[in-house]
Amino acid sequence: MHLPMPIPVLRTACAQRGCPLPQMDRVAVDVAGSPVYAARVPEKDVLALWSSLRALHDSSGWWPVLSGAPSATLTPWEMLDGSVDASALSLGNKHNPVCLLQDLYVRTFPDRSPGDEPVPSLVHDAADLAQRLTRLPEASGPPGADRDVLFEPEPSTPWAVASPTTLLMLVRACAGHEVPALLRWDGAGNRGIEGHEHMAVLRHFHEEYGAEMVGMTGDVIELVVDRAPTSPGGAALAAMEMYAYCPDIVLQGIGSADALAERVAPSGDWFLWWD
Repeated sequence: MHLPMPIPVLRTACAQRGCPLPQMDRVAVDVAGSPVYAARVPEKDVLALWSSLRALHDSSGWWPVLSGAPSATLTPWEMLDGSVDASALSLGNKHNPVCLLQDLYVRTFPDRSPGDEPVPSLVHDAADLAQRLTRLPEASGPPGADRDVLFEPEPSTPWAVASPTTLLMLVRACAGHEVPALLRWDGAGNRGIEGHEHMAVLRHFHEEYGAEMVGMTGDVIELVVDRAPTSPGGAALAAMEMYAYCPDIVLQGIGSADALAERVAPSGDWFLWWD
């Protein structure tokens, strides 16, 4: 990773794009030993500023992360204890995300005992879901055509992690999927998923669907998705992967993997929430 752009230089680059960068406060040191910066940003400025910072990332080295409404009691860097852990990113890169998602999928069957056969298969169940989507009446249109509006943020931003005053973090990262590992994020504590495992899954989502980290709060990860799947097979597989990773979005949210495949997987915004 190259040296990060000094914050004053980044501020000048943002100003040249017509998106002023507010005063950034150093709030933590990540597990790689790099500083984490944060500032409060009015919601009306969030979309343009995040987009500018994302466009500058390759030269700046800073990944922008929205973290919802500022709170004195719950912030993502509370997961940091000040120690440096050089293994965090290497662990995230060593995981096979397909195997990891399969393991997480098996965990979604709470009544299953170790050794029970057959072992639930994410891929096979995704194929079954794809068949159900294919049999939908033609009048219903392709997956995603009738997507319900699950979240209705203010018109100034398409993202649910934004708020009237939004916390913007800058994390030194090669890509957004590294952020949970760097911040030792434990927002999916009810699933026992560690930061380096989040990194592996999000790397997979980036490689397969063009998904990028937009925001991360105490229990939410939100992704902007550039290549969301629109075919029944692609939408079904993405939905089952999202369900394996974050079952609460089905069990306490949209209600079924079928609905997830029809309405969310084909969209450009994936909102992942752990209870």
